[in-house]
Amino acid sequence: MIKTSLQIITLVLLFIICSCKRSTPGIQETNKETMDAYWRQEKAEISSYQLTKSEDGKSDTGSAVLIFKIAYISRKYGNPLSEPKKHPGDAIEVLKCNVISEFVTGIAEFNMMSSTYNPIDFGRYPHCLRLTASSQDWSDQTFLQMQWKDYRYETHLYPPPEAKDNKEIILVNTWLEDEIWNKIRLAPHQLPMGKIEMVPSAIYLRLSNARLKVYKAETSIQDLDNHYEYSIVYPELKRKISVSFEKAFPYRILDWKETVDHKETITATVLKTIQSDYWNLTTGDDKSIRDSLRIR
Repeated sequence: MIKTSLQIITLVLLFIICSCKRSTPGIQETNKETMDAYWRQEKAEISSYQLTKSEDGKSDTGSAVLIFKIAYISRKYGNPLSEPKKHPGDAIEVLKCNVISEFVTGIAEFNMMSSTYNPIDFGRYPHCLRLTASSQDWSDQTFLQMQWKDYRYETHLYPPPEAKDNKEIILVNTWLEDEIWNKIRLAPHQLPMGKIEMVPSAIYLRLSNARLKVYKAETSIQDLDNHYEYSIVYPELKRKISVSFEKAFPYRILDWKETVDHKETITATVLKTIQSDYWNLTTGDDKSIRDSLRIR
């Protein structure tokens, strides 16, 4: 019992240390009024990107869409809430990020999506509380879910790895690569810096068949002429991903580039950004908005 109590105290202290650390240089915290004026318009921000996947001198093209919007999840169960007013005291307000990508390799088509939920109150909840990701291609379909619970992540993976249960526990002082998108939009001054532990993106794990586990990572940020570039390097995976974003709020993501062993490269470049209540745009006439985003 004493040993268990000490373990819990240690985890809580790690949680506090990770929550309070602010080490990203030169970026100031955005005030609440500015945040509210942009994110609380009852609209989502939709950005379209041109996607290019290159390997061994050959390139395939595709598209990606990033959708950011205010949403709510249950504090007790971790599931999304469509009617938060019916759950007073249980609903946690979050910034939800959907990353949707499509591309063709040879004749096979890949369709992938991930969703992360980071609380607006990032001071109290420094990490995302929920991550889901799915992948459909001509070979298989996979699903990953990670839930924050009791200072750790509970992980469910389908199909489960061979000879293993489909549940793993990842401790509190671990970052998820997938939550970096929301962190940039909410609190870029709190991006993790230096040598850290991180779980690579769910989509990368699917495409590479890399093992789902915590990896050592090295992170850095560059202050360039008109944008910041945040980079993550995984020495064990020989993988690097760099994300460029605007210097001023709302810190729109301009592009990203992922390189694996200097052989395979995925790049995404922004085409257009709009704010829209897309869930209300369901008629044929509304398709022109999709065309303006250059989404195929």
